[in-house]
Amino acid sequence: MKNTILFISVFCFVSSGFAASKGRGTCPEGTYAITGHSRKAYMRADGTYVKSTNVKASCRRRSKSYDFWNHRFSDGRPDGWPHRGEKSVAWTEEEKERFYEAMASLPDLFQIESMRTIYRMKQSWYPPNPATHANGILVLYDAAFSTKGNLARYLAHELSHEIFRSLPDGGESYADGNGWRVEREGDKFVWSGRKSGYVDEDGANSRSEDFANNIEFYLFEPEKLRKTTPEAFKWIQKQYGAKLGMKGAEQ
Repeated sequence: MKNTILFISVFCFVSSGFAASKGRGTCPEGTYAITGHSRKAYMRADGTYVKSTNVKASCRRRSKSYDFWNHRFSDGRPDGWPHRGEKSVAWTEEEKERFYEAMASLPDLFQIESMRTIYRMKQSWYPPNPATHANGILVLYDAAFSTKGNLARYLAHELSHEIFRSLPDGGESYADGNGWRVEREGDKFVWSGRKSGYVDEDGANSRSEDFANNIEFYLFEPEKLRKTTPEAFKWIQKQYGAKLGMKGAEQ
C-alpha cells in the first residue's frame, strides 16, 4: 500500500511539473510563458481581421512591447479614481497578449516612462469610451477589446495625452503652431482654440485633446489630417519625423 501511494505521489509531481513547463513554468531565455486560452476575433492595427481560436500554452518570444509593459498591469482601481460607478475587472491572458501585439505595432515613442499603471474596468461612465488616461494612469474598458475596434488606435490616442503632458514646454510650441491662443476671460487667462480645422470636434475642448486626436490621425488617417489640419500635420512631421511611424507587430 505504501509503495502504491509513493508511486501516485511521484506520478502527480511529474505530471504537474510537465504541465507547468507547458504553461507558467520555465521558458528559455528571451521568452515568456503563456497559458492556454480562448481568443475572440479581433482587428489588428493594420485592419487585418483575425479569427477566434484556442491558443495553446507555449513559450513566446519576448518583445520590446512585453519588456516595457508587462510589470505595469494592475487589477483593481486607481487610488482616488473619480468615477465611482466604474467597476474593475481582472486582466485576462487574452487581453494582455492583445495589448502587447497592439503596442508592438506602434512607434517606440509611446513607451513612456511616466506611464505607471494600466487598469481594466468594465465600462466607462461615458459608455462609448474604450479607454481613458489621467496623469500616468491608463484605463481600458471592455469596448477597447471589441471585435470591430482597433486597440492600437485607442492606445495611440490615450498615450498621446501622456506625450503632451510630458512636453518640456508644457505644450506651448504645439499651441502656437496650431492656432491656440491665450485669451482673457474676466480675471482669468484661458487657452482658446482655432475656429475650425479639427479632425474630431472634441479637439476644440483642449490642447491635449486636439494633440491626441492629431497624433492618432497622423498614424491611422494621415490624409484626413493633412487635408483638415495641415498645420498640425506639418508640426507633427517636423517635431517627430521618422520616430512617429507604424511598424509591423513583433508577435
